[in-house]
Amino acid sequence: MNESPKDLIKFVRNEIQTLQRNDVKLQYLPIKNKILDLFTETYFEQHKHIVSQLLESHSAIANPITNLDSATFSPGCMICDNVIITGNVSFGSGTIVQPCSKFLATGKGSIVIGADNIFEEQCIVINDSDQDMIIGSFNLFQVGCQIRASSVGNGNKIGVRSTLGWGVQMKNHGLIVAMQNVPDDAILQDHCLVTPTENHAANRSDNVALHQQQMIDYLTALKSPSSRTCLLNFHKLHKIVSKKEM
Repeated sequence: MNESPKDLIKFVRNEIQTLQRNDVKLQYLPIKNKILDLFTETYFEQHKHIVSQLLESHSAIANPITNLDSATFSPGCMICDNVIITGNVSFGSGTIVQPCSKFLATGKGSIVIGADNIFEEQCIVINDSDQDMIIGSFNLFQVGCQIRASSVGNGNKIGVRSTLGWGVQMKNHGLIVAMQNVPDDAILQDHCLVTPTENHAANRSDNVALHQQQMIDYLTALKSPSSRTCLLNFHKLHKIVSKKEM
């Protein structure tokens, strides 16, 4: 097997997910023994800190608690108070996060979110790596989607309960419809279209202006006190939003 840290990280993540699905308690020694079946002992000793870090990250993900000490909030963003935030997470100006979402930066890398994004209810954004996860602007993350990607560009729409796997790079103005699973390390080009039967760059240039206008309308409806869908009419926000600025 090609002994690169990327291979080890992928193996440990997959092993954690397998044990979790089978409701088996995660322990360091059994995972180490399985690693030694594939990698040399010398290599394991050089990189065993990665295994410990991933196990610690999984524990933080499985039992998340809010700690805003390392979080930063730009002016105008709105984050509901029951959103769980852990680690180095920054929210750009105008970004809105609806209830019961989670932002978990459990590795050395940060989660850096740009301006005017919308995260609907129950979104989960996870970065357990040493590299920053970068999310651009004017993206719509619909209910229950899970984001583990290394980067998401601008003007994308990720559908209900869709997943971007570890290391995914999603560029600009793409559309992922509901319930899709983008595999680890995939690269989604500009104007990508992901459906149950398609995964390719499509001619969606006419939709760029439409998406932006829809985002502006949606953001306005969530912020405007006169709107019946104004977020503040139904939810409290993290108090720190009005005190701590980037």
